[in-house]
Amino acid sequence: MAEAEGWIKLYRKLMINDLWIKEPFTRGQAWVDLLLLANHKDGFIRVRGIKIPVLRGQVGWSERKLGDRWKWSRGKVKRFISELQNERQIEPQKNNETSIVTIVNYDLYQENRPQNEPQNERQTGHKRATNGPQTDTNKNVKNEKNESNTVSNRAFAPPSLQQVTEYCLERNNGIDPQRFINHYTANGWVRGKAKIKDWKACVRTWESNQKPKQSGLDYLERMAKGDD
Repeated sequence: MAEAEGWIKLYRKLMINDLWIKEPFTRGQAWVDLLLLANHKDGFIRVRGIKIPVLRGQVGWSERKLGDRWKWSRGKVKRFISELQNERQIEPQKNNETSIVTIVNYDLYQENRPQNEPQNERQTGHKRATNGPQTDTNKNVKNEKNESNTVSNRAFAPPSLQQVTEYCLERNNGIDPQRFINHYTANGWVRGKAKIKDWKACVRTWESNQKPKQSGLDYLERMAKGDD
């Protein structure tokens, strides 16, 4: 058996893969799913019109929504959350609007932290468990520039809904992929007066110009339920 050290990479699009979501979750699968659902950067959700911050390492899903996703009863979700809390793996927080789950030592599960780097603080919603500046593991500026240069050198082809969905999930930007596709399909994939050459650059522009209604999780949930 291999030693239980180091990391493997799990791409976030696994969260919408049929192999992952079509059957009732195991307890281990539910724990990994919490890690995948956790925000990798600060964001927010809206519940009944109320803006609720969801910080890096936090999951903004209610017990009811988790039960629907995992195909568990509400009681089983409560017991599982309570067990994880007793083992100090998470810190659940509840208010009148929703539930927030904070992953304790979230940065330990991220590939950008060296294996031998100690971490003595527990992460809470107000204090991050890290001794240095945080790096967004899903964003690499140099790669984006190289990617844009490559795209500009070949003929543009409109992306599929799946491609936009995967890119938005990867960046956790809260953009509705279907709305993005509809917008540019309607205007012939033109931005201003020029034909679009790089649709991913358009996505990144939307990130800076558009206030997301959600952290991307609502759209993911709709896909998981087959509503879209």
